[in-house]
Amino acid sequence: QGPRSSAPSSAPTTIRATVLRRRCGTGYFDKNWLNLDACGLICAGITYGLHAYGAFAVIFVVLPPLLGAPRANPDAVPSRGIHGHRTEAFPFWRYDLTFAFGVVGFLYLLLAFLAVANHFCAMTTDPGSVPPDARP
Repeated sequence: QGPRSSAPSSAPTTIRATVLRRRCGTGYFDKNWLNLDACGLICAGITYGLHAYGAFAVIFVVLPPLLGAPRANPDAVPSRGIHGHRTEAFPFWRYDLTFAFGVVGFLYLLLAFLAVANHFCAMTTDPGSVPPDARP
């Protein structure tokens, strides 16, 4: 072995760190921002279920009596229950749909879809995490 030089080397050494880059998580280096706790995901599922039920109820139950024209012969489309008795669970079938129903229904579904999309974007967007190498 030869003698060691005590002179400092001219090339600085670089330190390279490896980070774990997960697909979903709340870390700075994670690809997609999503908090994977069980309670939050269950609440998000309930929220989407409530939006779907609300859209169903408005389009099939609330709007037809308000904005639909009653059919001339409502018995033309009979609705029979399990035991053969007449049921009126969905008054949608007793009405001819009007232009006003189409416009209001479309606007409601558009706003409901935008609300669901906004919730999803808020749930999966980084709210402003601090980079790990930031200094005060």
